[in-house]
Amino acid sequence: MALTKILDKLVQIGPGYLDQTLRTYVAENRHYRFYTDTANNKSYAVAAFFTSGELVLNESKKTDILIVAGGGGSSIGNLSGGSGAGKVVNIEEAMLPAEHFLASVGAGGAGGTLTSGWQTNIPPAEGIGNVGNDSSFGLHSGTNTIIANGGGVGGFRQVDTRGLQGGSGGGAGGADLDASGVLVGSVPNFEEGRANTTDPTVTTALSSKYYSGNVFSYGNDGGDSDPWEYYPSFTPGGQYTYHAGGGGGAGTAGGIGLDTKGGDGGDGISIPWVNEVFKEVYHFDKDIYWGGGGGGASSTDEEPGNGGLGGGGGGASLNSVGDTDQKIYRNGKSGTRGINDGWAADKLLGGSGGKNTGGGAGGSTQVNASTTGHIPNEQGNHGGSGFVLVRIHLDDVFSPYSAAL
Repeated sequence: MALTKILDKLVQIGPGYLDQTLRTYVAENRHYRFYTDTANNKSYAVAAFFTSGELVLNESKKTDILIVAGGGGSSIGNLSGGSGAGKVVNIEEAMLPAEHFLASVGAGGAGGTLTSGWQTNIPPAEGIGNVGNDSSFGLHSGTNTIIANGGGVGGFRQVDTRGLQGGSGGGAGGADLDASGVLVGSVPNFEEGRANTTDPTVTTALSSKYYSGNVFSYGNDGGDSDPWEYYPSFTPGGQYTYHAGGGGGAGTAGGIGLDTKGGDGGDGISIPWVNEVFKEVYHFDKDIYWGGGGGGASSTDEEPGNGGLGGGGGGASLNSVGDTDQKIYRNGKSGTRGINDGWAADKLLGGSGGKNTGGGAGGSTQVNASTTGHIPNEQGNHGGSGFVLVRIHLDDVFSPYSAAL
């Protein structure tokens, strides 16, 4: 509704109309939403960025800022680890100046692509997913920008495709032990991806604050598939397969790939002030998690990993005997409790991360069967996109006349 129509209506109805309608006009045209914490007699304006956008402050304001990077895309190699969530950065009570700011929202990483169809050991250049894209917030000029790193990527089995680091690391690919307990293959592909804690903008902010605000950074390693580290007394009696690890989540590390199950994706992180915003403004009735890791894949007849809380995608597997999709495929569950859920696995492809959650995609798997194996040029699913949220502390309890931003 144009402002001229609002003023015309005011003449007909009176000032009560302005109080209600001006709120809507400001929210629709400046991308703000407002709410009041009646218990503490405080009001806030909220700017949510589901895609990249700009924020203009006309005067210095105290703010809280959430930055969530995109999650890693699914690897499509044999027994792939779950991909990692995007890093989550939480800044509380930063005093932003009257300036023009840019919020950049990173896309989820694309899934890996098979160009030559199923092989026992596909080339390392094929199948590996893509790291998620960074999200950031800072001055429009490009200075004073703080960056959250995109999520890492799961490795896969028996070739040199280790889990890649990122905001949270990707899970390890599956590993095999022969009857004497020796790792099959010449490279330690079972190693998990590490969380990236070295981005200089985050490191600086953690040590010196950000516009005087307190900075918190969340990211964890992917889960591994190394049996000796976790079972030092294990005595092999035949060949064993250790299934892929789960991708790291913002709140917890990815789950370990066991001999009976793929690792679950690590859970995301839940932040109290963000929960308040989503309850008051967007009417969510539960706390929200950000940055769930993807579940790791498992081999035939074993259970794949589930996506972590906060939008992680489920890992993939299948049954050796079955005549329907419900009997053939074993699909890891989606990670719930994000603003969107992740996706369950589907027909050997790990599930996508949830939109705007920063969730990592689940690990895909392969089998040597024409009826169920992957086909050339098939692509894995993508990670969840990122998100930026800014909560602006207003000077007074909200009225249309005190809402200058």
